Amino acid sequence: VSLATPYLLCNLAAHGLAALFGPEGGLRVLLALGLGAFPLAALALLRAFDRPPELALAAFPAALSWCYQYGFVSYVVALPLVLLGVALARRAALHGRRRDLGLLAAVALATVATHGLAFVVLLALGGTAVLATGPGLARFVRTAAAALPSLAFAGAWVVWGPAPAPSDRIPWEYGPIKHRFHHLLGSAFGSDSRELRVALVSAAFIALFALAAWRARVSPRDAGDAGERGRRALGWVAAAGLGAIAVVPQTIFNVWGVWERFPPVGFVALAGALPWPAAPDLRRRLALGLAAVALLASSTAIAQGVAFSRQARGIREVARSLPAGQRVLWNACGDERYAPFSAPAFRHLGAYVQVERGGDLSYSFAHVPHMVVRYRGPALPLDDLAPYDTVVLRLSPACPTREELTTRVAPIASAGSFLALPAKRIPADLVPGVLPKRP
Repeated sequence: VSLATPYLLCNLAAHGLAALFGPEGGLRVLLALGLGAFPLAALALLRAFDRPPELALAAFPAALSWCYQYGFVSYVVALPLVLLGVALARRAALHGRRRDLGLLAAVALATVATHGLAFVVLLALGGTAVLATGPGLARFVRTAAAALPSLAFAGAWVVWGPAPAPSDRIPWEYGPIKHRFHHLLGSAFGSDSRELRVALVSAAFIALFALAAWRARVSPRDAGDAGERGRRALGWVAAAGLGAIAVVPQTIFNVWGVWERFPPVGFVALAGALPWPAAPDLRRRLALGLAAVALLASSTAIAQGVAFSRQARGIREVARSLPAGQRVLWNACGDERYAPFSAPAFRHLGAYVQVERGGDLSYSFAHVPHMVVRYRGPALPLDDLAPYDTVVLRLSPACPTREELTTRVAPIASAGSFLALPAKRIPADLVPGVLPKRP
């Protein structure tokens, strides 16, 4: 166990909730709290920049972004902290109150203790918000000082946290630029830009904000000087958040999918920076439109979650049927690709075995050095079946067929599309088919 890690608070919160709801239930509650906090944090951001509060409704689809679809729970929990931190950075720079500076320091510390990359995003966008508030070295130094406790925590992690083994280090990779254009909308509102729900949400937002800009034919004085200054400042935050999409790598510091993590925050800032009418009746009608988009995004995401739960249901029964304390090879039997319910969503379901029955698992985040709980020593091999007691498969076309496996090997357990087999009894000609394929 290592407490010098940027995943500390998320793991502690999930562990505490597990005492009430069980391991899976506790994690679901934590995820729900993170999703629900995102639009509330967006409301705090809008108020800090003197923008209309109804624009926070636009944050609901952005909460259900690529990060949520891929199951990055700790990052989803950290996203509201990023929005709240940017809001407090604006307030601290604008007013210089000790209360705002203290809250900013606490939120920054909570962010770095929840997800390290989210803390970097907060530093970048919070710093942009301070600079966009107005010139002044004293203002910048005073606000930047609030980040000192969190920077000290990050420094402790860098100094005392274990480094990955050379074989585990992932090289920095920028990736093809066309990939970013193809998946930009999906990274903000779902798993894939070609998804119907992503297309519908995107089209609805374009129509609503185009109508709002056309009807926002009032002078800055009529809309309020503070609101116009806040809109321009938030525009700089949006430019920084969305501009990062074009420049940050795809993979950095063993973190995959880096640029895809910026669009949810960048979109919320952009929504607050776009022109918005001042007439109360028109604002109410546009707010109803935003509420309808929020309901569309939320209901379709729930439908997808129900469908995914149906596909994943058998893993619980299989996990509980296994002997305790075994070495288990887990294989989701699928290629990594952008699509709803694709293999990345199933890659970590082997954790059910570890939670229910203990033992050693072939594919686990406990092998990653900066986890709170991690293995000592090297990970088990993924290209050799000899060390394992049991093989657990999620059957798909990438695996041998169920009939072939069950007729030649007596299964330990089977439920839905999940199958557990004794590793030592798998015939040699079937071994290549049950070993995981590198993505």
